[in-house]
Amino acid sequence: MPFDAKKNFNPKSLRDKSLAFHQEFKKFLFQGNALSLAIGVIIGGAFGGFVGKVNADLIMPIINLFLPNGSWRTAGITIGHVPKLNPTTFAPILDPKTHQQVMEPVKLLIGDLGNQFLTLVITGLVCFLIIKLLVKAPPPPPPAPPAPPTKTCKFCLETIPAEATKCKSCCSEQPAPA
Repeated sequence: MPFDAKKNFNPKSLRDKSLAFHQEFKKFLFQGNALSLAIGVIIGGAFGGFVGKVNADLIMPIINLFLPNGSWRTAGITIGHVPKLNPTTFAPILDPKTHQQVMEPVKLLIGDLGNQFLTLVITGLVCFLIIKLLVKAPPPPPPAPPAPPTKTCKFCLETIPAEATKCKSCCSEQPAPA
């Protein structure tokens, strides 16, 4: 197919294509799931922040009462010790009294991890409950209507409606319904 500059770069044709694209994009944004998804992301972000604050400001202070040092952010398991280093020279720091290296603990900080896990569980539980309340299961389909009564033709053994006075297959006369 040869290239036709007059046909492809016609201003009216380009404007029509642009308007069609604009209309299609507008329909996608406002009638499709894009708007619902955007609103869901915004509400989800706000909800996540709210649940995080409830967890950090209400639940974790109660947990602090049961921790030995009273701070869930620094709660952890000490797995060893390493020499404390000077931040500018990176040389080990010596204790002025004993002239030995000052050691600092290496800890697995499980307190903050526990906070994040608790936030995840609470968020998941609340989302589950909201979806359970808002999205009801569809009602079961209505039962199928009963099949109309039938009888069998005594000549050709074809099944015909009970009200029929003639067989549709062999055209024989049928006894009248009682």
